[in-house]
Formats: sequence, structure tokens, C-alpha cells
Amino acid sequence: MKDPNNLTALAILVSRCEGAGLYSDPEIAECNRYALQGLGALDANQPNISSQALVSTRENFASWLGISALQKNEYPEAQRYLQMAEDLAPGQYFGVVYSLALAYLNAPKPNCEKGLWYIARATHLAAISRYSDLNAFGQKKTVEFHGKEAQWKGILKQASRSSTPPAGFVINCSAK
Repeated sequence: MKDPNNLTALAILVSRCEGAGLYSDPEIAECNRYALQGLGALDANQPNISSQALVSTRENFASWLGISALQKNEYPEAQRYLQMAEDLAPGQYFGVVYSLALAYLNAPKPNCEKGLWYIARATHLAAISRYSDLNAFGQKKTVEFHGKEAQWKGILKQASRSSTPPAGFVINCSAK
């Protein structure tokens, strides 16, 4: 590539990575390099991003990096990039919201508040065929972290109305 900051080329390369399926470690590393390069080019060349296309491109790079990190159990990186992607496009992509929930819940030191919130959001966004599985998973995790299944319904109800936790959202996570 002649111009290492060519956003169109970098976006196409990362999109090809997303669509092609499973990869070897060198291929994943190459796709990660393109995505990081893309984020760097956006930061260097677009200080005031206003175009929806540029926001979408940033979300695409961040979601690739987050899901890639999650697949390698690199939870802090997964949380960082998936949260960035979710903040750019709140509640628009089930895969990002669900992966973000897993990044928070499966980390060595889980963040149960954020994890339960995002699994509730994923349940709300899920197609009907996935709803019951996600609902059961959310109930199980609520019992695991909180000790009481009853709180799950409240979390689920709140998550159906907002893509982010409300101010003062707190869950007592002492059960784990």
C-alpha cells in the first residue's frame, strides 16, 4: 500500500478479515495491524470527526480489535476496544454488545455490573431464536455474581430502555 494512512484501503482490508472467517495467528496479527493503523490514521488526520462514515470506520476498526482480543482471552484489550466500538454505535451491533458482555464477565477479575448490563442489552437486541439462551445465561450470571435471580428482571427491563447503564447503576457483586 503506497499510503499507509489510506483509510479506504485499511477499512477494506479489515472488512475482508471480518468476512473471511477463522485465521492463523499471523493473519490475525496482520489484520490487527491494519486496524491499529486505521485508528492511528483517524486520530492523526481527522481531529474533528463529524462524518458518519468516519465514525463507522472507527467503530469497525475498534470492533475487529476487540473481538480479536477476546478470542485470545486478552480481556483488558477486548474491553477497551469493544467499549470504544459500543460507545461509537450504542446498541447497533449485537455482536459487539454480546462480546463486550463476555469480555467483562469472563475476565480474571470480572466487572459484574458492566457484564450483566451488556448481557441484558444483548438479550434485548437478540433475535427471538437467541433470546431464551441469552436470558438463561444472564440469569445464571446474576445468581453467580449477586446471589439472587430476581435482580435479573430489573436489569433486563432497564437495558431494554437504554444502551448505557443509568446514573447510579449498582449491583452488589459479593456472591462470587
